[in-house]
Amino acid sequence: MRVGVRLFTFPMNEGVEHSYLLGTKMYGLSEIVESLNVDERKVTFESIRHYIQLKEDGIMCRRTLLYRDILNMCEYCTNPHGWTESIRRASYRIGYLTKDDIAAYEEMSTGKTKKKCKNTDAKESVNMKVPVLIPLKAESDIKVIPFLREHKCDIEIVIVPLGHVGPACDKCCQGCAVCTSVMKHNEQKLLASYR
Repeated sequence: MRVGVRLFTFPMNEGVEHSYLLGTKMYGLSEIVESLNVDERKVTFESIRHYIQLKEDGIMCRRTLLYRDILNMCEYCTNPHGWTESIRRASYRIGYLTKDDIAAYEEMSTGKTKKKCKNTDAKESVNMKVPVLIPLKAESDIKVIPFLREHKCDIEIVIVPLGHVGPACDKCCQGCAVCTSVMKHNEQKLLASYR
């Protein structure tokens, strides 16, 4: 069975980015960037990371081009939660979107709709969904294909860079109220430790 892989990032603040570099930054939901051939009965969300990161050619084992793209995405995405650079640059989470949510993104990319990507910082109306993340502790127990079928999804997973995952809410966010209050509390503790 083949599992499609998509990438997701939040839009960047164009006022912060250098205009020359802005044209190279992609955001939103990508097209399917890779299709992984997996065993439907055995592959869990934890073991699919092996398919994403490594390719075995006979006796050689090497990093995949998909994993290099993911690392590049993790390197250059925004980091509203302040994850440490060493962790953020090489970490990602696996999530999913329903068929309807993916169809809405595809309509948006073709210009057939005026919906905007969910942005917790924006004051405008929010219509688009963000990927639902698979809990890290449950990745080893959940089989990918049956789970996606049960949740009425296409057989596709969505890769989200760690920079877009809230440390408190454990969801795909850009600084929700839960994460912001935890970050402020941690900053106050950090400042107090330096006094």
